[in-house]
Amino acid sequence: MVAASEHGERIGRVEDKADKPTQDANQLKGAYEHLATKDDVSRATLRIVVWLVGVGVTLAAFQISIMFQLSTRLPG
Repeated sequence: MVAASEHGERIGRVEDKADKPTQDANQLKGAYEHLATKDDVSRATLRIVVWLVGVGVTLAAFQISIMFQLSTRLPG
């Protein structure tokens, strides 16, 4: 049978192990302030999609204008 003092020591060690990740997380909270949040990533993704759609529309308009110019210069 384990003595009562050993139980206290074992419980203390378990509590220390349980508290360590919390202490580590509290120390790291300020270390990641410069990283992007989910909101930053979603806004950046939206901007990229809008930019790509704009480039696609511009290229399509340019291609249509070239095709129109070529079709008006063809004989017949």
